[in-house]
Amino acid sequence: MKPEHSIKYLSERQNGADFAKLFDDTLTDIAAHNADLFSVKTEGGAKIVLFERISQYITDEGRRDDFAAR
Repeated sequence: MKPEHSIKYLSERQNGADFAKLFDDTLTDIAAHNADLFSVKTEGGAKIVLFERISQYITDEGRRDDFAAR
């Protein structure tokens, strides 16, 4: 795990601009670097990652940073 993946690192930046993007990027980076740990395989062997971008599901784009910071 990278230092920028830590909760401490993220919490220090939760009030910054584009925090939702930073949070989403962190989740996908953790998933990519730990695919063997944080994914499941389909019957055919394809990997399904456990972590994905979540702020995209907040329809009001202006509220995404608030959502990710909570």
